[in-house]
Amino acid sequence: MADGRKFSGLDEFKKLLLSQQEQIVRGFLKNLVTYATGAPVSFADRNTVEAILAKTKPQQFPVRTLVHEVVQSPLFLSK
Repeated sequence: MADGRKFSGLDEFKKLLLSQQEQIVRGFLKNLVTYATGAPVSFADRNTVEAILAKTKPQQFPVRTLVHEVVQSPLFLSK
């Protein structure tokens, strides 16, 4: 991994990824916003991204809900 942690095999890699679920979802969400709006996530957009993460965390970040939250957010509606 980028931080130096080692793994052997797919199962260990999966466990490492699951231990960083929120960080992975944050990256996915930033890419989703960039794709949806045509503009990268700026410093001013971080609060909205974090709010979407917080809102979807109790349901374990379902992709359908993430997409729904993005298209209803000010990021999508105002860009």
